[in-house]
Amino acid sequence: MKEMMVAITGLCFRPAEIEYLLNKNQLKKIGKKLETKFIFIDKFKGYDRKKQKVLVKDAVNNLEEAIGWELFDDGCNSQQPIDKHKVTMRRWV
Repeated sequence: MKEMMVAITGLCFRPAEIEYLLNKNQLKKIGKKLETKFIFIDKFKGYDRKKQKVLVKDAVNNLEEAIGWELFDDGCNSQQPIDKHKVTMRRWV
């Protein structure tokens, strides 16, 4: 296997240094656990992503539970065949 990888890439087992820099946002997450939850809101009747995004934004802003939670996925880029629209929220605790 080693000879095959050297023949293919020529870069197998080369010494290298890896530098990983964290930004302020990433430093806040060290030692914390990611929590994810899903909320379900009413769908916009019709197929209009812009109007659905407005509904999602209003629903997330009006939720008391949204304190400390951030919107991860508004669900507007996927098909959702159920009556409710699924929105993904997450937070680090």
